[in-house]
Amino acid sequence: MSSTIESLNNVKLDKASQDDQYTDITQLLFTKAQKLKVGTVVKSPSFSLFEGTHALEVTNDKLDSGLIELSEDELQFDFKKGRSLKEVLHISDYIFRSVFVWLNNASLPVTVFSCRYVENILVNYTNNIRGGLSSCKFYDPKETIEQVGNVENQLVHKVLRSVVLGVLHFVRLSLTLGQSGVVYEEEDINTQNMNLDVLSLIGSDQVLGEIISSINFLSKHFAGEKDAILITNILQILKKLIDLPFFLSVKIPRNSNGKTVNVEVLDSLLRNCALLQQNLDYLNSLDEIPGLFSLGIQKRLDNRSPTRSLISPNQEDYSSLELMLKDFKQIFDVRYRSDILELKNYTLNFANKSHHTVSRA
Repeated sequence: MSSTIESLNNVKLDKASQDDQYTDITQLLFTKAQKLKVGTVVKSPSFSLFEGTHALEVTNDKLDSGLIELSEDELQFDFKKGRSLKEVLHISDYIFRSVFVWLNNASLPVTVFSCRYVENILVNYTNNIRGGLSSCKFYDPKETIEQVGNVENQLVHKVLRSVVLGVLHFVRLSLTLGQSGVVYEEEDINTQNMNLDVLSLIGSDQVLGEIISSINFLSKHFAGEKDAILITNILQILKKLIDLPFFLSVKIPRNSNGKTVNVEVLDSLLRNCALLQQNLDYLNSLDEIPGLFSLGIQKRLDNRSPTRSLISPNQEDYSSLELMLKDFKQIFDVRYRSDILELKNYTLNFANKSHHTVSRA
């Protein structure tokens, strides 16, 4: 096997290589393949045993994601172009709903990560983690784009960008729960991240600052407009979810009868959620943007699974968000239990009912 790896290491696919041609490895591949024994597991320092036993058959269109054919809209999707307020609302709504589709036993590559804007920010950040927020752009960070005075450009590269950052901050929290074993991988949550770094070194305060700036921008330029109110509402939810880990870590002193715990933020989040649910028909009526969600990420990036179809965000009606928030309120009702027996019965009763993945964690 080592000789195969050495041979492949000498293969150069760079167009600038000798004779400006790709190297044909067909014969080499078939020659080496003939030496593989049927029924044995191939092992090599180049990959783990797990990867070896989960290898997928190439040239099988149901398994080989390299065979995915993309539409012209997907191939030519323009990240730099400015968009209208209504388009930004549609994109923001779909990205946010995708999070709860993912948490309902789906995977990131067919939900949140399949959005081209999300993919590009993650790829750019992963390629230059030390760049911090400056790496979190929809286009190549080395390029520049005119934003001053161009409201539609700012709607994309300021407002929509802050929505994506807020969503990824919540995704990172949820992934942390799954990867730490608090909930079960595959059974409760799928943590496959395609080897993308989900903003690991971006601080909560940095994301919060971007969101607040976008809320102020919408208030200044689109005060009172329905679409702006709905985008602001999504941003307000993401803003409050940033503090979720701190809120849930509150310790309830003995004999406090719950007086030291403030659950107003949960009531506020439930009102934000209700506004989205009340406008669901309007949100679902917005025109789709061709190429916005794509199988392309499964073709381009580190995909360890067979090709899977995308799951439409409109399958989520924000009821999952509502369930999660109501679960949190129920969890904090533990502060009213007066003795250990009552506490035990309350927690057992909670555990025996169906709850959102995040609240179970």
